[in-house]
Order: sequence, then structure tokens, then C-alpha cells
Amino acid sequence: HMATLGGLGTLVGSPPNMIAKRFLAADGIEIGFTDWMVTMAPVLVMFLPLIYLVLRRSFPSKVHQLSVPDESAEQLSREGVFVLVVTAVTIVLWVLGPQLGLAESLVALIPIIAFYVAPILREEDFKHLSWDTLILFGGGIALGEAVKAAQVDVFIADQLGVLLQGLPLFPLYLAITATAIVMTVVASNTGAAILMIPIMIPLARTLGVDPRAVVLLTTCGVSLDFILPIGTPPSAIAYAVGTLKTKEMVRVGLIITSLVVVICSLLFLVL
Repeated sequence: HMATLGGLGTLVGSPPNMIAKRFLAADGIEIGFTDWMVTMAPVLVMFLPLIYLVLRRSFPSKVHQLSVPDESAEQLSREGVFVLVVTAVTIVLWVLGPQLGLAESLVALIPIIAFYVAPILREEDFKHLSWDTLILFGGGIALGEAVKAAQVDVFIADQLGVLLQGLPLFPLYLAITATAIVMTVVASNTGAAILMIPIMIPLARTLGVDPRAVVLLTTCGVSLDFILPIGTPPSAIAYAVGTLKTKEMVRVGLIITSLVVVICSLLFLVL
């Protein structure tokens, strides 16, 4: 759950974040690496203790103290130092990118080039990339662009606008967040983002609300589903370990996800 929450923290933390940035940029709304972090910081600060408390009460641990072997840490190798330096430089440039005129995608090339030139990574490592995820991500963007080019997004937004017209802002935000979470229950968070985000911008225009807030709220919804293993990759990985039963995940996930709907909607009223 903490890994799922942390994925919202930066643009590169989770695929839906970059999908949101991509379609906001296509609508003329730019959001940089630092802007994203500042906007999502209240969400992380609010939910970090809440999730911790819910998990502690739901799954009380019998271990009350951890013992760490008192051994001196091994020295980092030259390769390890190199990786740390390149990682630090990449993070700094992501944060300072807007001031320096550097796009996030350009900065992301730094570790790729550095690690292959070093060579810390080799050709066989390239083959181990999760190509199915990358194809899903790229295909989703292509699908969203096709929906936008054919104005299908406008048509769907107009139909939804008729249903949602006249709703006060808070119930509207509740409906958007809940819909995003329901979509994530039956699809991955990336798949749900691909389906919903291209529609949210014209819907926001139709309803006369801020498209940026609606898209970011949708991103929170698709990223913070804790009900079923399919919702997010961290949930699937945790479930695959075999120590959790589905009914346990659903029981605790419903509590946290209900808090997500209400608290995120309230936060974006004031952000």
C-alpha cells in the first residue's frame, strides 16, 4: 500500500502520472516535475499515517522489536558509487528541469546512456525490460490520441455532462474519484488511466470546472485502489507472496479506498 501511495509522488512514480501529463500538455496545460510533487505532497502526507494506522489495526504484528546485526557495512564498489552519482544527478535535473529548459524525457536519457557506456548494463539487460508494459503504455497513448482526433472524447464527455450538469463541486469530485476507482477494480491502473483521462479534459470543459484538477483527481483514483490485486502492480506483487487472502485485501482495501474517495475530493477542493 505504501508503494502504491508513493507512486503518486513524482511524475515517474507510476504510468498514470505520465499519461495525465501527456494529455494535459496536449490541451495546453503544462505541469512540471516539481509542480507535480508539490500538488501531490498533501495527498501523500495525509494518507501515509492513515494507511499505516489502518494496516497496524487490521494486521497487528507479534514482533515488537527488530534486531539488526552489528556489522560494519561493506564499502560501495566503484560501480555502486557511479550509480549513486548518476541517480542523484538525474533526480536533481528532473527537479530543476523547468528552470534549465530540460524536458523530463531528455533527462531520462542520462542514466540510459551512462549505464550502457560504463558498461553497467549490457545488451542482454535490454531484453529483460517489461516490453508488455511498455507496449501497453505506448498503445494506450496512441488509443487516447485516436479518441481525441476522432472527437470521441468530446461525444462521451457531452453525454456525461448531461448527467453531471448542475452537481456541486464536491459531489462531482466524489463521482469522478469513485468512477476512477471502479475502473481500476476491473482493469490495471494504467489501463484505467488510458480509458478515463482523455475523456476527463473535455468533460471538465463541458462542466466548467478546472481540467487540471479533474485529471489529477482521476489519476489519484486510478492509482489508489487497494481493493483487489489487479488494481495496482504493488498490490499484485504483495498478493503473489501468498500470505494475504483475497477477502482480507478486500476488507482492508474497502476501508482505505473509501477514505481515498472522500479525502482526495476534499483536498482538491482547496488545492
